[in-house]
Amino acid sequence: MKSFLWCVDHLEEAFSALLILVMSTFAFINVISRYVIDLSLNFTEELNVYFFVWLTFLGSAWAARRGGHMAVNILYDVFPRKFRRFLYLLIQSVSIVFFIALGYCGYLEILDEIALDAMTETLVVPVWWFTSSIPVGSALFIVRTIQKTAEDLKNGAY
Repeated sequence: MKSFLWCVDHLEEAFSALLILVMSTFAFINVISRYVIDLSLNFTEELNVYFFVWLTFLGSAWAARRGGHMAVNILYDVFPRKFRRFLYLLIQSVSIVFFIALGYCGYLEILDEIALDAMTETLVVPVWWFTSSIPVGSALFIVRTIQKTAEDLKNGAY
C-alpha cells in the first residue's frame, strides 16, 4: 500500500523522467543517424514534439501539487490574512475552471480527430493518441490543485 501511495504521489515525476529519457535517446539516435548514414529519422522528431506536449502537461500538474507555479506575492502579501484566504481560493478556483475548459476543448478536439480519422504524418498513428495529453493533463492538474488547496487550507499555508 505504501509503494502504491508513493507511485500516486510521484506519478508526474516518473512519467516525466521516462519521457525525458526517451526523448533524449531519440535525439541522440537521430544525431548519430544523420552524421553516420546521412539519414534523418523523422519519426523521432515527430515523437519528440508530441512527447514534449505531454511533458508540459505533466510538469504543470507536478508544479500545481508542489505549489511551484508563478505568483505575484507583492500584491497578495499586502492584504490581511482573512482576505488572503479568499484570494487564494479564488485563484485556485479560476485555475481549476480554466483547466476544466481546456480539458473539455481537448476532449472535443479528440472527438473531431477520431471522426476525421486524422493520422500523424510520419508514424501514421491516430493523432488523438497524442492530443489526449490535453484532457488527461488537465484532469491531473485539477486533481493536484485540489490536493494542494486542501493541504494548504488544513495547514493554514495560504
